[in-house]
Amino acid sequence: LQMTNKKIRGSVELFKFDKDTNRPLEGVKFDLLNGDKKVGTYTTDSATCC
Repeated sequence: LQMTNKKIRGSVELFKFDKDTNRPLEGVKFDLLNGDKKVGTYTTDSATCC
């Protein structure tokens, strides 16, 4: 019996809100990691999503 693992691609959406006002925050930077490896640094936009 032979089996092959196939990569499954996905997506991520990050949202950041002010804890006091619950308003969205623009310009927040996030590091995205895959295990210990940094995949990239992303910044929320005016839609508060990156």
